Amino acid sequence: MDCSKIAYLMAAGLLSVPLSATIQVTENFAVEGFIDMSYSGDDATGSEDTFGLDQAEIDFLFTYDAVSARVDINGFDEFNTLDLEQAFVTYSFENGVSITGGKYLSYLGWEAAEPTGLYQYSYAYGVGGYIPGYHNGVKLDFASEMFEFGVSLVEDLAVGFGSGAVDFFDDYGSEVFVKLMPMEGLTLFAAWAHDEGSALGDVDVYNFWASYEIGSLLLAGEFNFIDMWGVEGKSALVMAYYSITDKLGLTVRWGTENWDDTLEDNSSYTISPSYALSDNLLILGEIKLTDWDSSEDVTSWAVEVLFTF
Repeated sequence: MDCSKIAYLMAAGLLSVPLSATIQVTENFAVEGFIDMSYSGDDATGSEDTFGLDQAEIDFLFTYDAVSARVDINGFDEFNTLDLEQAFVTYSFENGVSITGGKYLSYLGWEAAEPTGLYQYSYAYGVGGYIPGYHNGVKLDFASEMFEFGVSLVEDLAVGFGSGAVDFFDDYGSEVFVKLMPMEGLTLFAAWAHDEGSALGDVDVYNFWASYEIGSLLLAGEFNFIDMWGVEGKSALVMAYYSITDKLGLTVRWGTENWDDTLEDNSSYTISPSYALSDNLLILGEIKLTDWDSSEDVTSWAVEVLFTF
């Protein structure tokens, strides 16, 4: 999941979303994090509005020449617990190659794992749950100006984040990705995740996305093919983010999922304005319509306040 895209676009002056202002404690140690709160609801039968803290996180960053490490402590109010979200050590060679071991985030997915990397409040897909989250393993990466590649061997593919994460799969898993930046503003990404699964069968997820930025406009599209225990599905999204001013932005997004007879097809339509009160405080609104194939359609809404440090 591309959690760094907000930082990149902010540095380019393209987005009005606030950027985490890392606190440099010493030459080798820094701290960053966020506090995420919201008021949300929908018109589904029996649904109630929710208000309060969604998530809080503090990240510890260590750098010693070629060796770096990161430890993220994460808390979800829904689960009323603190979690070790990720903790890993990386050794970087001078030729762009790096080796990482520990607990870290999956390569897959256009939409980021953290609210600081999202362009709206919600995720695009109604069923979801097939893009891997954080898992334990070791990975080898290569990065250059126009090309990136990585391969990861993990304990198993975990779905979800924090206390909500579930290890659905029983055996070792693997991921591989390729990212191309052939011209200024254009990024092309392809990845594959595989797990031997369980007695129900293997799991394969193919993830493709592309993004293009021009001026104050960011365009992105994603396609996924999922084969999970014999249940096959496809999902896709298209989104646009426009920075109206240096403080005001607007996201529009369409998402869809199509499954075999096991799960329900759906499409969603989202509009989300955002306003940066300061470099560290963002207010975001969202209205999302989810059109289910056989269930009742649902209109959801949210107002989010995001503080970063």
